[in-house]
Amino acid sequence: MGDRGRQQGPAQHSPQQTDPRIRAETNAGSVPIPPFQSAILRLHRVVGNRALAGLLGSSAAVAPVVQRDRTKLPAKTEERRRASARERALRALRAAQSPQDARERVVKMMFLFGSDEAALEGLEEARLEIRSEVNKLRDDPKVVYCMPPLDESEGRRRLQLIEREERGAFDGLLSQRAPFQQSATEAMQHEWGLGIARTGRGEAVLIIGEKAHVTWTGYLKCLMAVAHSHPYFKEPGFPGGRDPSRPRGEGGSYPVTVKTKEIATNHLIGGRAVDGAVLWSDLVTKKQGNEMLKIFPSGEDIGFAADKHLSLHTVYTTYRVLNHPAGKVIINPDFKTDEKGKAKQEPESKTEETKHEKSERKTEDPFAADKVAATPLLRFEIRGAAPVNKEYECEMAAFAGNVQFWTGRISTTAGTFLQFL
Repeated sequence: MGDRGRQQGPAQHSPQQTDPRIRAETNAGSVPIPPFQSAILRLHRVVGNRALAGLLGSSAAVAPVVQRDRTKLPAKTEERRRASARERALRALRAAQSPQDARERVVKMMFLFGSDEAALEGLEEARLEIRSEVNKLRDDPKVVYCMPPLDESEGRRRLQLIEREERGAFDGLLSQRAPFQQSATEAMQHEWGLGIARTGRGEAVLIIGEKAHVTWTGYLKCLMAVAHSHPYFKEPGFPGGRDPSRPRGEGGSYPVTVKTKEIATNHLIGGRAVDGAVLWSDLVTKKQGNEMLKIFPSGEDIGFAADKHLSLHTVYTTYRVLNHPAGKVIINPDFKTDEKGKAKQEPESKTEETKHEKSERKTEDPFAADKVAATPLLRFEIRGAAPVNKEYECEMAAFAGNVQFWTGRISTTAGTFLQFL
């Protein structure tokens, strides 16, 4: 039975329900504080959190709290209470669906345990046990970590540095107690996972993945899989996904394979056939299905988030988002202005262009080098993934850097093409 059920009945009106020595000053005068709030006040008085004590007691300042004597329970009773709280806390933290959920579960248990010192010790023991499990991962060659630990925001920043092929992505990071060393180019050619410890404190570690997946087996007991990155690679001599038998500007590409993640299908974008770029609208309408399979999270990604009960999972990519008069354009990370296809032939003007007019036209080019250099990374969020019948559904959002520009409902069977609802 919940707290509401325990509060029902005549006992709640007993004069013993308030302590006349524990009072709060409010606009209505000095009033007694109910016992469950007084317990929380005593707890936070011990840890020095007077701000939270004031919030719980009233909207005004709280009068000094009188600490009542607590009868010492037998040692065996204290141990049972500590062990029970520890097991309860472990179950709650191992079931957390996100770092925020883990923090909220810790706060809820602290309020529930009140001033029960044995129960609070059990909660801390549970968090220390999980922390110990995370520390043991330092001997795993697939785990990259930092001392002191990275927090979640720094872990996410490191993933984005990897996707941008930045040399400083691994500064200060360790693997098996030695400085982690991998070139920026090598790091971008395989997946990475970001795990957050189930302690409610947000410690982060990176998991080295394979070319097309991250193996999370053995890590999820103590970590939450909050994000992973998609790699970028292309096979030398492989035609970059473009079917050479198809005319320029008509699309047409080979099916996605592990040989390449390069967008190389030729698309007409604003009247120009461009290599290494694709209109976002052509992806979400599935006009360019093979390119979509390279760029979007996979059916396995959505199925993983659903099966592991992750309320939010982020997928970082190496692709960039470019603003164009024709709409959002997704471009390769190594897109160069000299890789553009030739613009559609226009009738020759009888009037010769001046140098100034040519300069203006060049400046207005959406694919100009300065505009390409300033493009933000493309990333996705998989939200609320869940099994529905024999499929999976989720809400998916797309971001250019930190700016969301698209959201939609997705249905998939793991390993198959995504369906837009």
